[in-house]
Amino acid sequence: QPDGWANIDRIKPLGHPMSVMRAGDYIDDLLKEIIEGNAEFRFSERDQIEIELNIRRWKEDMFNFQETVPTLSGGRVLQRIMLHRFEGTQKFMSMQQELIDALFSVFESARKEIEFFATASQFPHGEIELIPSGGGAKLPIFGEINRLRWESLPSRRNLRIAVKNPVPEIASNYAENFPQLAVALGGAIEDIPRVIASRN
Repeated sequence: QPDGWANIDRIKPLGHPMSVMRAGDYIDDLLKEIIEGNAEFRFSERDQIEIELNIRRWKEDMFNFQETVPTLSGGRVLQRIMLHRFEGTQKFMSMQQELIDALFSVFESARKEIEFFATASQFPHGEIELIPSGGGAKLPIFGEINRLRWESLPSRRNLRIAVKNPVPEIASNYAENFPQLAVALGGAIEDIPRVIASRN
């Protein structure tokens, strides 16, 4: 924040940004695999199209209500899928570990800067805050991450990973393009970063 200026208009990323190709489409595909594996009949081409059209709604039901009951046209009810069983599948657990490994590699890329804040003479930081954003911000994986710790070296301080409330999809204090900014920056406090006009 330049001296005498009221707002911060520059943000320096401390670590290397990463992309992990395990987004909503990947979870959709996992859910489709389970639906097809549980089915007692062979799906027609029309059934496949219907599953494609409804898979996201069924996924949301599963995460919101701990279960989903896929139903096809004609009142054909498919096997109930429980969230805890879905989370216990090998592919979901592997995805979860892949995301955690990627997160920790970002911490590693910013180790020097994190160590600086963790060993500050006044008000040393004891945690790393995460503010999830985007469609997967409420996934149960953040409950797992919230229980983790990361060791800062060379001080060997154990920093708690503190997951904060997800960025809401609709909020009056967020600029229209905040979700994109938040994803790019890795999350931000509710009131910043604001979109500030450039200065000459």
